[in-house]
Amino acid sequence: MQRINLFNCQHKYKHVDVVVNFLSSCYQADFRGSLNFISSSLVNSPSQCEQIFNNSYNVGTFIKLKEITVLNNNGHVYCIVQHSNDDYQWIFYVDMNALKIAGWDQRNNGNYRNPSENNQQIKEILRNRDVAPQLGSVQQHNASATFIQSQRNRIVRFEWDTPVSKSDVSSNGLVELLMPCNRPYQKHIKFQVLSPSFQFVDHYESNGNTYVRVRPTSNFHFNTHVSYSLDIEFDSTPIQTEVYTGQWSLTHDDPKQYLGITYHTSARLDPTHPHIRQLLTSITSTLPPTARSDPAEIAKAIAYWVGNVPYQMIEPGMSWPTLEQYIQSGYKYMECGGHAIFFVCLARAAGIPARRLFHPWIVTSHDKFQRFDSHCIAEFYHPKFGWVPVDATTKFNHTNNQQWFRVPKPVPSSWPNSIVMTAEKSNITKM
Repeated sequence: MQRINLFNCQHKYKHVDVVVNFLSSCYQADFRGSLNFISSSLVNSPSQCEQIFNNSYNVGTFIKLKEITVLNNNGHVYCIVQHSNDDYQWIFYVDMNALKIAGWDQRNNGNYRNPSENNQQIKEILRNRDVAPQLGSVQQHNASATFIQSQRNRIVRFEWDTPVSKSDVSSNGLVELLMPCNRPYQKHIKFQVLSPSFQFVDHYESNGNTYVRVRPTSNFHFNTHVSYSLDIEFDSTPIQTEVYTGQWSLTHDDPKQYLGITYHTSARLDPTHPHIRQLLTSITSTLPPTARSDPAEIAKAIAYWVGNVPYQMIEPGMSWPTLEQYIQSGYKYMECGGHAIFFVCLARAAGIPARRLFHPWIVTSHDKFQRFDSHCIAEFYHPKFGWVPVDATTKFNHTNNQQWFRVPKPVPSSWPNSIVMTAEKSNITKM
């Protein structure tokens, strides 16, 4: 059995090594390896272990194992683990004959179990002498001073219900679903397909976006829906964008791929639609001739038109409208996804690469956490400034924008003129 540096302290207990190796495997997301240290009657699959273990991340990212209390001859081991926001307690029962974990309990700080309860005898308390951060410690960035410092990491489950038609199924029989971006401070924890007529295949990242691939089962019928979920771990500390530009300098992020039709989303972004081209002509006709070749000026005009369409959230249980449905409705209303659809389609029709982004975000009141919510924005590509985020949904212009997640920012002093955009600052920026 491996002696590891997760707990930098000399000791003589084999069952402590079992616990330490189990925690090390889990904190490194090796849940298959963790099964070597746990009884199959307690947990028998990596996914089951992962689901239980993820509860510990409600207090932030793992820092180090601080303390282990060994009890006298009964196989119980009490552990205190330091996370980025608070400590966390694990209580293990190890079968001393099989040297396997046969039971455990997890407790948040303030609700710890006392090792001396029920007249148990403490044999030794092992304390970690290593004060340096260990596995997976978080690199700290300067946070906004207006954000309350007591915020904790949170794992939030987002669920979607997306219509699927025959055109959404690719030649290899798979359906691709666009997911929120997987980034530092917004980490993907677990994908799950909820519809019995679809099976999860895999997920991959391409050009700054994340896609989940699912396969229809034999029970699949066209013009149905697929329900799926994603667990995201949020580090709720906002970061200064100036120190976070490198994540978006992706050499393979070719903007040309964001010019044509996008088939693999339920929205079907189609810049070739006759109505989109007609609408673009109407919008750009108001621009001075010198501005009609400037991507920033065209994007500004498109954002202005899209932002004037009234915002209205869809009714519970309704499907998200498609481009065709929005057109047929005569633009009476749109939700944020619709505003992003039209901005992207119109920008692409003008020859400007553009894409939609889904952004979970934190709602606050007087700098105090209220809830997690979500929003959809767009980006367009400017040859000089890179990807520029645009929030064309007027309803969201008043929000607390320093707590937006994953809104990229090019060189801070080099924004295109007169574009209204959402940046990781305390206010909407108007340049």
